[in-house]
Amino acid sequence: MRRKLPAALALTALLLTSACGGGSADSSSKSKSSASSSVKVTGAFGSAPTVKFSSPLKVKKTNIEVVTKGDGQALKAGQTALVHLTLENGATGKAIGSTYDQGTPTTVQDDTTSLPQPLVTALTGKTQGSRVAVTASAGDIYGSTGNAQLKLKATDGVVIVFDILAVQAQNPLSGPQGTKTPLPAGAPKIVEKAGKITTLDFSKADKKPAKKLKVIKLVTGTGPKATAGSLLTINYVGQIYGKKTPFNNTFTTGKPATFGLGIGGLIKAWDQALVGVPVGSRVMLIAPPSVAYGAAGKPDGGIPKNATLVFVIDVLGVSK
Repeated sequence: MRRKLPAALALTALLLTSACGGGSADSSSKSKSSASSSVKVTGAFGSAPTVKFSSPLKVKKTNIEVVTKGDGQALKAGQTALVHLTLENGATGKAIGSTYDQGTPTTVQDDTTSLPQPLVTALTGKTQGSRVAVTASAGDIYGSTGNAQLKLKATDGVVIVFDILAVQAQNPLSGPQGTKTPLPAGAPKIVEKAGKITTLDFSKADKKPAKKLKVIKLVTGTGPKATAGSLLTINYVGQIYGKKTPFNNTFTTGKPATFGLGIGGLIKAWDQALVGVPVGSRVMLIAPPSVAYGAAGKPDGGIPKNATLVFVIDVLGVSK
């Protein structure tokens, strides 16, 4: 369950997804301290990079450089990565924005439905722990009109630096595996069909939910534990306490979700309850408004104000 992105991260999302520009990209990955002969990228991985170049920066061809090569898992096409990124306007020499300024990384999906092709080329095959710098024209990233919202003309140069903090698990489980614990009295019943959770039944559940977050362990797995800053692959169903139908259910869609854990992008209940949970586990969370969506609710998700939410979550994989 994601929360609304802060303004700076919304701007980052705009930069990466507002268009799927056409330019070709040089996929070479030499380990150097520069993105091109005229761009210098320095600083330690995991901290804000220093990007230096003479403006206006003219770019004839997209250039990709691995500034620092990590030794973690390689990112495959279609997978999700947790990244810090820094964006520079080559025409003015000024920064457009950086997730480091906010202290919160963001997730990106490595495919052309989410990223322009040059950035997919830049990230695919790169390993966790790597810093990757892309020097391109705005036209290559956004197409022939550039990006008016970011005040970038198609001919303007841009520099984008990615720090790949985590890569989603490559071989997640298909379901929970571990030691089972019976559902306690008063908890909503899990309704399944063909092995998939379809809904939660509150007919014999407590009429009034607890006012504090309740974590019920239903299966305790034996895999690696989820940590803050990791990418968690899960199946989950979410339902308003006492209601008959879920507002979200990946069990029935057949598409597990991957989220960054403990980075402030999820509701508090998830960030608090899922850290330390081992892969293979199934947990039920009963989340009062204080650790869910509070007095504001989430109208676009069908969640009213001051709603208590119930989730059943299968932890299928975690980034290494």
